[in-house]
Amino acid sequence: MQPRNPAIREGLMFGGGLAVLFIINFFLAYIAGIGLGGLITLVAALAAYLVAGMRAAQTTGRVQSGVIAGLVTGLFSSVVDAVVVMVLTFIFIDKVRASYEASAKALGAATTHYTNSMVITSQIFSVLLGIVIASAVGLGLGALGGNIGKGRAPLPQQTYQESYYQGIPTPPPPPQQQP
Repeated sequence: MQPRNPAIREGLMFGGGLAVLFIINFFLAYIAGIGLGGLITLVAALAAYLVAGMRAAQTTGRVQSGVIAGLVTGLFSSVVDAVVVMVLTFIFIDKVRASYEASAKALGAATTHYTNSMVITSQIFSVLLGIVIASAVGLGLGALGGNIGKGRAPLPQQTYQESYYQGIPTPPPPPQQQP
């Protein structure tokens, strides 16, 4: 069952797609060791927030719908991503820890040794911060998209209403006088 509110509908639709993209990016970055998806997901997220706000406002003609759609998109995608990332972090803790150590070594901190609790704490902090940032950016870009989409909303069309006015009645003929 789809929600009746177009802002919620657009936000959930774009948020779900964005959450899938975030999860694929997590797999590529930590599990497969391919770190090229960060910029792509950032651009896709910004576009999703803007387009969700624009489509919601285009449907209703109100900027507030765009704001709500952007907020729902950011909140839904980041919460789903946070849950999945935390579950996958617990499952693949050794690969995630190895990725952290490889990043530290690449930055020149070769003596840093990460424990499982450090990795989990870091992941919890990053997903919570991600939820706040995604919601705030979604709110702002949803407002911008709502402002763009408001001007594209179809104008309300007036329905035909039959007029009850039938015109001026004709006066009766004058009475005839008899001579």
